[in-house]
Amino acid sequence: MYGLPTYRPIGTENLQLVSITTMASRNGALWLVRSASGLVVLLACSTLLAQTTAQVNRPQTVHIRGTVRASDDGSPISGVDVTFIGGNIRKSVYTDRRGMYEANLPVGLYKMGVNPSDWSQREYERPLFRVTAPTKITFDFLVGYEHNCDVGAPMGSNQMPNLEDATDACGGSVSFPVPSKDGASFEVLIQFGQRARTPNGDVYSAEWDLTSPPPLVYRSGMAIPNLGTQVFVAYNLFTLYADHVTFDAQRKVLRAKGRVVIVNPDGGKSQSDSIAFKLKDGEAVRLPAATW
Repeated sequence: MYGLPTYRPIGTENLQLVSITTMASRNGALWLVRSASGLVVLLACSTLLAQTTAQVNRPQTVHIRGTVRASDDGSPISGVDVTFIGGNIRKSVYTDRRGMYEANLPVGLYKMGVNPSDWSQREYERPLFRVTAPTKITFDFLVGYEHNCDVGAPMGSNQMPNLEDATDACGGSVSFPVPSKDGASFEVLIQFGQRARTPNGDVYSAEWDLTSPPPLVYRSGMAIPNLGTQVFVAYNLFTLYADHVTFDAQRKVLRAKGRVVIVNPDGGKSQSDSIAFKLKDGEAVRLPAATW
């Protein structure tokens, strides 16, 4: 970066400044230095200054992309409205014929919604997540279908089922606060097909797939259907799919078993039969098997 030079006697002649005028130019600032012996033009910090200022003022962005597919056959779903909401920012993009979407957002805190145009397909949401540095993030979604679920009174009872009974049988979503130390209001979201109440806590499970032939049929004729759309879990940038999930809200421990798939923020995947995580400060830390 150049500035005004320091003038010193040159030979027996002293250079005396008469005036300095600063003028704006397209690429920076022109300093016109008028001396007793003439006019000197200096280009001060032009291109470098403009580039440095632009780099400082340019907002840091995160590139989020992903694919929305049907949970039954994995086919891509086009025309899905994918919306990001954070602060005073609201941005919507739509999936293309390959089921893909892309969005560039300033780094920060966001919530995300996935809304298919087909009313028979379920809407999905992603709770608050945070990106603190420019990066690329992949959020893929497997979208299930809405189905009729009639819940009647238990046999021998005149008491009609309440909302919790309907949720147990028909599925839904629950969320639990797991904030970070710096005050970010993170939540763990669990979206499930059915729920069972047990002495050790609620068990969230995948829904039954009643559209395909059951793999097991007993001599009595009773059939055990396949499990369909898996349980979906989201916490900050952490994503998990499994057949069965439990969450200890006191200890903030998540357990999953059955076709477990853990999805990393970069889109990489790992699988397991069973696994457990401690959720804390926006992170999901894997627990050794001996501790759970």
